[in-house]
Amino acid sequence: MCEEAGKAFVVGLVALACRRFFNDPVDGLIYGAFIGLGFGVGESVFYVSVEGPQWYQLPTEAVRMFLHTMMGGLGGYGIGLSVFPRKNPTWPAWAVGGILLAMLTHFLWNRFVGLVSIEQGGSM
Repeated sequence: MCEEAGKAFVVGLVALACRRFFNDPVDGLIYGAFIGLGFGVGESVFYVSVEGPQWYQLPTEAVRMFLHTMMGGLGGYGIGLSVFPRKNPTWPAWAVGGILLAMLTHFLWNRFVGLVSIEQGGSM
């Protein structure tokens, strides 16, 4: 679950370091989606290298890429709103809600593919 907070943190760093290019709240969504895609590629490379490439992994890895892109965008949009608080005064709810929704989605995916067992009690 720290992964989603990490993605939001990286979007925040991009917003601070590249202020000139971060000129709209939707930029947080876009940068977050690309950061999430990067996380997804790294995770896919790890899992494919552990098991070796198998034909049945392709659908799983495609969904992994999509979900990481979506989860990064969810958290990133809230961070993008926080950079421009006057555009949307409810930005704290969007930031926290986006990150929590991304965390929940990530947990449910990990549970679905068997990375989190019932015996573990949901902790990773």
